Amino acid sequence: MQDEYSSHVEKWNKLRADAVAECMQKFLYPLFEKELHETLLQEARDFVIRVSILINCNIVSVVQECCLRLYGYLKIGPYEVESHDPEQDVGEGVRVLGIAYPIER
Repeated sequence: MQDEYSSHVEKWNKLRADAVAECMQKFLYPLFEKELHETLLQEARDFVIRVSILINCNIVSVVQECCLRLYGYLKIGPYEVESHDPEQDVGEGVRVLGIAYPIER
């Protein structure tokens, strides 16, 4: 009985892993890539406009602006869980992430 149960669990786990992989590859990764591209493009446009205005006003150089921007990105530390609630602590257990995204945007 144990071997049969184990086989079903393994098949179920493989099916779940395949479903998650397919969802990520077909839907989420392309969507994230598109959104990241649009965000980076808009930030680059905004940066060029802002720096060109500042340079024309002789306020700051491009190098200084780039250094400040890079420093701002690097000074942010990694995400740390603040809550030490025993009910939310799963230790080495399984964690589930759910993502809901509207089809029309």
